[in-house]
Amino acid sequence: MAEHTPGPWVAIEAGPCLVIDASHWDVYQQGGDNVFCMARMAAADETEEANARLIASAPELKAENTRLKDINAEMCAAIERVIPVLAGIVQAYGTGPAGQVFEAMHDELAAAVAKATGQGVEA
Repeated sequence: MAEHTPGPWVAIEAGPCLVIDASHWDVYQQGGDNVFCMARMAAADETEEANARLIASAPELKAENTRLKDINAEMCAAIERVIPVLAGIVQAYGTGPAGQVFEAMHDELAAAVAKATGQGVEA
């Protein structure tokens, strides 16, 4: 897959031009080599401004999404290391009140990891 134009991008309110005979919003790469318009909203109303600003934030949103995916993977890995420990604690405490608490923690963590990773977790 091709990479997108590097950010940051900026939304700029523009006046009438050859293409659009009214005020509108354009999205450009800020300070970059590309001077072409990456997106053009055909009106200068609040909805089109919001759309232009959302499009302009795409590089930052993509970077944050990648950062959060990495954190999620680290957290899942840490939880996966705890799940077998909890399974051992559940066996040690048996079916008493403490064992039930640890078993519930084990099951909730295993379900959370399975949901986050899209796969089951062996305990």
